[in-house]
Amino acid sequence: MSQTQQEITTECPACDCRDIDESVCDFDGVCSECGFVIHDSTNPTQPEWVLIDGHQEETQQEDWLEACRVRDATEKQLAQAFAAIENIAQHLGLPTDIRRAAADAYCESFHKKTTDGRDTTSFIAVCVRIASLELEKPIPTSRLTEIQNVDGTKFRQSYSAFREELEITPPTIGPVDYIWFLSKTLNLDESEMEATEQSLKAVANESSLVGKDPSGIAAAAIYLEGQDYTQSTVAEAVGVSTETIRVRANQLQELLSHD
Repeated sequence: MSQTQQEITTECPACDCRDIDESVCDFDGVCSECGFVIHDSTNPTQPEWVLIDGHQEETQQEDWLEACRVRDATEKQLAQAFAAIENIAQHLGLPTDIRRAAADAYCESFHKKTTDGRDTTSFIAVCVRIASLELEKPIPTSRLTEIQNVDGTKFRQSYSAFREELEITPPTIGPVDYIWFLSKTLNLDESEMEATEQSLKAVANESSLVGKDPSGIAAAAIYLEGQDYTQSTVAEAVGVSTETIRVRANQLQELLSHD
């Protein structure tokens, strides 16, 4: 079978549709039914979120696919943006609600021309960060800027532009809010999550922690409460240095010992 024949008969790995639009630059095709971006038509793989069980998640997936279908059909730039969202989401194992909120954020920015002249992948990382904050499921900035093709400087510039031009003030996020991300990344059990939350709430008003990276504080608390985590493991989970974890852990120990 020839390469052309393979492409014609390719089924969308997300919805099994055979109507594949091959006109989008940089990709082998975009599903005309659900909008899923196919990177390799010779070996298409089913996206991870299709495999997730649960009625609520399935409903969110349907909404996400509908958003992709409508917007991918109108702008090639949006097709590339959705592909970047999917890449970041799969890299970090993000739930569908964050993917959808990030897509909405990008589309709003696109229509207001905030995306003009900006690096797409770095701007998408900003949209994912903003979406995670609005949903109170924060993703550490350092984990986003470590992703391939996300430039730290461009990320910060795009973040400032997004907030200013769309007049958005993200909610204040504290260390406790990062437990969800650490739980997913480190596979924490219920007792570890509860113990960490209690420790963090006990030091929530300590002035010595003001201005410190809340994700680093949360990771240090996990290190102190968990039995199977090294400083290196929790540092990698949130994208900070091992030295940061060591310092924060010492601070937390001292503060908790005074309670």
